[in-house]
Amino acid sequence: MSRGRKKGVFAVSGDVVVMPTKAKVLEREGMLIEVALDTVFQQMRIAGNRQRTIDSYQYIFVQFSTTCKLRYVEDITMEALYYYLDVLEVSPATKLIRLKSTKAVLSKFFNNGWIKEKFWNSIHIKIDKEVKKGAKESDIDKLLELIDQTSFVGFRDAGAIKLMYKTGIRIRTLDENNVLDWFDEYAKNSGIEMYKLKKSRVTVSYAIGQLIANSYKNRKTDDTLSIATTALSEILSMIPDDYEILKYVLNVFGEMTYPIDYKYINRFKWFKQLLENNGAAVINRDNSRKDVVICSKKLDYLQYGSVLVLDGTARQTNIIYKEMGFEIKPLKNYHNYEARLKVQHVNIKTTQGSRNGDLAIFNTISEDIKLLRKSNLELNLLLLPDKKDIEKYYKLGAITEEQYAIHFQTVVSDGVNQEESMALNLLNTTGQNELSKYNGLALANLPIRHPDFYKSYAIALYGTEINISLKKGKQKNDGNSSWFESKKVNDIYIGLLLADILQIIHRANIRLLNTKEQCNIYIYSDILTAIQQLEVSLNLDFEKRLLSKTFETDCESYFKEAREKFGNNHELRMGKVSNGFKKWFNRHWDDSEKRIIMEKIAESKYKIHIDDLGGQKGKILILSAF
Repeated sequence: MSRGRKKGVFAVSGDVVVMPTKAKVLEREGMLIEVALDTVFQQMRIAGNRQRTIDSYQYIFVQFSTTCKLRYVEDITMEALYYYLDVLEVSPATKLIRLKSTKAVLSKFFNNGWIKEKFWNSIHIKIDKEVKKGAKESDIDKLLELIDQTSFVGFRDAGAIKLMYKTGIRIRTLDENNVLDWFDEYAKNSGIEMYKLKKSRVTVSYAIGQLIANSYKNRKTDDTLSIATTALSEILSMIPDDYEILKYVLNVFGEMTYPIDYKYINRFKWFKQLLENNGAAVINRDNSRKDVVICSKKLDYLQYGSVLVLDGTARQTNIIYKEMGFEIKPLKNYHNYEARLKVQHVNIKTTQGSRNGDLAIFNTISEDIKLLRKSNLELNLLLLPDKKDIEKYYKLGAITEEQYAIHFQTVVSDGVNQEESMALNLLNTTGQNELSKYNGLALANLPIRHPDFYKSYAIALYGTEINISLKKGKQKNDGNSSWFESKKVNDIYIGLLLADILQIIHRANIRLLNTKEQCNIYIYSDILTAIQQLEVSLNLDFEKRLLSKTFETDCESYFKEAREKFGNNHELRMGKVSNGFKKWFNRHWDDSEKRIIMEKIAESKYKIHIDDLGGQKGKILILSAF
C-alpha cells in the first residue's frame, strides 16, 4: 500500500503496467541517424566548432527526423525534407534558418559517404528582404529620450549612438576599439568632477571616430587604406568649449601619481601624440577588416652611448638593426649544426586559411607524428602547434597525455587563468628551457603572427608614410611569402618569421653544447621561400620528407570514393565527387612527388585517369574511367 498522501476521493497503489500499442520495430542494416549525428558532432568539436552551433544543429535535425519519422540515414529523401518544411508553423525567415541548418548536417553526411548525392541543393526558400530606411535626427532624439543619461553606462551608450549617427563610424569599429580603456583607468582616482569626465570621454571617442571617418575621403578603394593620421586638435578646434575641458582633464591625468598599469600609461601617451601631431600613427584597413589606428616608434638605444646586443638571430633581422644604426659583427657558432642538426621538411598546406575547417590536415600531421614516434623509440618528440589547435592535436594523439599535462594544460593560480603567459604554444616558447630534454621538435605550421605585428615594426623603422597594406585578397597568409604590398614590410615579415623559427629550434637539445646527441626538427609548411631562406641561414640541406604511407592510404580512400561516384558516366568532374575530395585533390596536386603517387594509385587500383585541362576553366580536373 502506498504511504503517499491520497489525492481526491481514491488513491491506488501498485506497479504501472504499460501496454504496447504498436508492433515491435524490426531492426535492419544501415546507419542510424542518431549514430551519424554523434559522429558528425564529434568531428565538429575536433574541428573547433562552437558548442552553441552544434546544439542548434542537433535540435533542428532531431526535429526534422522526428517529424518525418526517420530512423536511418538512407531514409532521408527530398520528399521528407519538403514535408518537414511544409508542416513547420514558423515565419519564412525562421524556416530558412531551419533549412540551412538541415542542409549543413546533410552535407556532412554526404562528406562521410553516407549519402550518395546532394539532392537538397535544389531546395530553396526565398524571403523578401526588407530595405530599412535611414534614421532621421528626430528618430535619434526619441531613442536618446529612452536612455537614462544620469548613469555612467547610459551616458556612454548615448554618446556612442550620437557618435555613430554624426560620423558614420561602424558599430563593429566602435564596439571593438580600445581608445577609451586608458581614459577610464585614469578617471577612477582622478578626483575630477563627473560632468567633466563624462564630457571628455565623449570628446575623446568623437575625435577618434571623426579621424577614422575623415580617412574615408582618402581611401583609394572600399577595402584598403594605409594613411598617416592628422592631429586630433584640428578636429577638436571645431568644438572649442569641449576641447578646453578635455585639455584640463588630460593635464590632471598627466600629474597623477596613482599606480597605473603600463599599457594604459602607454596609450595615454599615444593619445597625446595623436592629439598634437600630424603623422603620429597610421589608419589601416585591409580587405574589409575593421579600421585600426596603429601607433609605433623605435626606441633609440644609441642615445645612451655604445650598446652591445647579443642576438643569435641578428643576421635574419639585419634590416631592423641596420635601420636602427647598429653594426652587425658575426661570431662563431658552437652548436655544430652540420653534425647534430637534422631538419626534415614536409610540404603540406598548414596556413591558417588552410587549417580552418579542414580536419584532414590535422589527421595527416597527427598520424605522421605517431608514426615517427613508433618507428624511432629513441626519438623524444614534442609537437608545437598554434594555440587554438592544441586541443585538436591532443585529441588526435599527436600530443601525449604527459606532454599535455606538463606544457599545454591551462594553469589556474588563485582563481586566475594563467594560460596566456604559462601555456606553451608555437608563439610562446621564449624562456622554455625545459624543452631541451627533447631531441625532436615538430612545428605543426610556421609561427606567423598577426599582420599588425609586422606592420608596427615597419612604421617604427620607416615612418607613417610607408604603405603597410596587405596585398589584395591576402587577409590570411595563404602560403605565398609575399604578403604585403611593400617589399620593405615583406622583408621585415620574413626576417622576423625566420628569427621566430630559429628561436624555437634552439629550445630543443641543440642548445646543449656538452652533448653530441642529434637534434631532429620537423617542419610542416608549404611556404617554400621561408623554408629555403631557413636552409641558407643554417647552412644545411633539409631532407624533404613525403608522407608516403599516410598519403598513400589517403589516396586509396579518396579514389575509391571517386570510383563509386562514376555510375554509368565515362567522365566525372572533380566537384561531383565531394567537397572533401576536391579540397584534398587541389591541396596535393601541385606537389610533383605527390602527383606521381596520386596518378599511380588512381590508374593501377581504380582504373581512373586524371586529365588536367589547365587554363581558366574553373573545375579544371576531370576524372575519366576506362
